[in-house]
Amino acid sequence: MTAAATDADDAWPRRRGAAIGRVATALLLGGGLALLVWLVVAHDLDRVLALLETLGGHVATVSLAYSLAIVAGAAAWYVVIRRALPGVGFGRLVVYRWIGDAVNQLLPVAQIGGEMVRTRLLVLAARPALGAATASAATVVDLTAGFVALMLYILFGLVALAVGVPGADGLPAALWIGFGLFALVLAVMIWAQRSGVLAALAGRLRLGSVAAAAERFRTAIDELYRVRWDFVWCVVWRLVAWMLGGGAIWLTLALLGTPVTLVEALVIDSLAQGIRNAAFAVPGGYGAQEGGYVMTGALVGVSPEAALAVALTKRARDILVGVPALIVWRIGESRRAPVAAAAAAAAD
Repeated sequence: MTAAATDADDAWPRRRGAAIGRVATALLLGGGLALLVWLVVAHDLDRVLALLETLGGHVATVSLAYSLAIVAGAAAWYVVIRRALPGVGFGRLVVYRWIGDAVNQLLPVAQIGGEMVRTRLLVLAARPALGAATASAATVVDLTAGFVALMLYILFGLVALAVGVPGADGLPAALWIGFGLFALVLAVMIWAQRSGVLAALAGRLRLGSVAAAAERFRTAIDELYRVRWDFVWCVVWRLVAWMLGGGAIWLTLALLGTPVTLVEALVIDSLAQGIRNAAFAVPGGYGAQEGGYVMTGALVGVSPEAALAVALTKRARDILVGVPALIVWRIGESRRAPVAAAAAAAAD
């Protein structure tokens, strides 16, 4: 069999997998948007619009509060990589986090798309000081820390709900089950990172170059986890970022004229974030995010219309903050393209 025939045979499964992925993404996106439309239609739309009108020009204020969460998320990432990558400044990581979050929130990709983008940006910024394996490992460790912080955030919401909200005994039981599933997923994530599964699989397939890359990735993961306090501080900063997001929800409800306590706002946001992340495969979390806020808002006495107004304000905030990030990203990619083409031509 010729090399061309082998390449063609290998390309067919990739094309088929990509086509299946596009169809699945389209179906999930369509389902999420349908749920979002139903949520809007099923409730008092006039009331929702009146609440949004009450918010008026305060969306910029809410967006500023959210921007603090982006900075805290960048601080978490910086803690993980600062020893391996002293040449990349904190300000650059803030921009990369900003872009990654915008990709996750606005583009029709699963919630892992933004992590891939910021890993690529880190690799491009760090050359030749940092290899792709270390950059990928740093993002994976940061993502794992974010998942740990999310679990702590959800746990806070569950405990606060169980202690402080009477008559809400049914739903917390279901949420505790969900929390247990999150814990199982986290355990699998850490096991997969530390056990060398990728390297072993590549070795069994006798893919030498892939096995070598997987081994470099595992080594980089081990190096990053070896400094345990760095991981702890990464979790702390990620938790700060989650709670700043909850603070933005508290501020939004206050500006809407339906104030709640800060603890109640954190309960709403933490459990809603749990629902959205459970539906991570839905592009942009459309429908899942709005439904999550309606469900969790009801637990602390927030009307469906007010909760939906909060969720829609969050969407407006995502657009206001995220669209400039996508523009910055595309401009950067367009500037890098001629350089990459010239380098490829020189190599030939």
